[in-house]
Amino acid sequence: MRGENLFSSWGLKLPRGPSARTEAHRQIVELGRHALTPEHLAARLMDAIQLAVPHDGYRLFGLDPATSLINRLLAASDNDGSPRLEWLRNFYLAGEFKYVEQSFLVEFGLSVTAFQERQDLCWGYPASVLEQLTAREHRQLFEDSRGPIGGTVVVHFSYSGHLIAMVQLYRRERGKPFSEREIGFIDRHVPLIGNVLGAALNREQVLGKIGDDSSSGVLLLGPDSRISVANRAGEVWMARLFDADRTGHSPLPTAIWSAVAGLKSSRGRQGGVVTADTERGRVRIEASHAGTDGSISVVVSPYLPRVLPGIPATWSLTPQELRTVELVVRGLGNKEIAFELAVSENTVEFHLRHAYEKLSVRGRSQLLARYFHETFLPSYVTSETKT
Repeated sequence: MRGENLFSSWGLKLPRGPSARTEAHRQIVELGRHALTPEHLAARLMDAIQLAVPHDGYRLFGLDPATSLINRLLAASDNDGSPRLEWLRNFYLAGEFKYVEQSFLVEFGLSVTAFQERQDLCWGYPASVLEQLTAREHRQLFEDSRGPIGGTVVVHFSYSGHLIAMVQLYRRERGKPFSEREIGFIDRHVPLIGNVLGAALNREQVLGKIGDDSSSGVLLLGPDSRISVANRAGEVWMARLFDADRTGHSPLPTAIWSAVAGLKSSRGRQGGVVTADTERGRVRIEASHAGTDGSISVVVSPYLPRVLPGIPATWSLTPQELRTVELVVRGLGNKEIAFELAVSENTVEFHLRHAYEKLSVRGRSQLLARYFHETFLPSYVTSETKT
């Protein structure tokens, strides 16, 4: 069911017609052309969406592609700290709120939904789902969920066939739900935003360095979800997971909250296992029961970085130039490349000069920029998606 457009009589501050939606679209497309960090990109994307879909608050989470569980906080509005913590503690994967649940939306493959006070203004749900409750039961569910009184839009973004991010937009004022036009704008931009976010997350993962951080971190959480014991590696990985969140303050990083919620819920596809990215590489987080008193143990282990994609086939390089460029992409300097290929540094520079000329770049930085653009950025980011 799709909501009516009732905003004309409410006086809500809306985008200024098609011009605001056009500007929002322009900004989203432009962001896809820059190699921003996931957090910086996420905040800028939300600024652009605000132009077309005004909201009172938001939270944008990263998702573990393997389990679809939340694994980090990418961006959130300044007023979202306490509500977000309450949601993660008490409502995420609680299994009590039917079609409000994020895991329910994932299970049914619903990429854009609006959960609003009036059932007839809900959007994105199959009719068969909404018909499971009467209008009165729906309103009671709305009240019990303790969500924003003006309604919540939930959007899931995919990249290369896997869910990678989820955003919740909400309004706090009763009687001003999200309109069909606003939700439609988001719906049309889901593929574009998903590819832009996915490219940024891929860049981050490829560029992440594990180094010597091979130790697993161990944490013991008491029944109150506070850390009672942690080894040194656990403290280090905790700090890095907090850094990955970037926004807000919480007793635990978002990825660990998610692992604990997955352990407690039968909805989690792999129980309490979540993978998450940090500036030092990807980690695997596994939560398990540690006692009858409700204690939970959490193990954080590093993953090896993902194998780099190959050099684009359209780059017409000789075998020697190709091998040299591959090592540049892996992060090696000229001296290291010379050692790897058993040639002189002058030979390395010779091959690079010819590669630069063929690719119309003026040095290593532009070469890397072109490589990441062509391997990680979606080809249609520059296309003119309809607004």
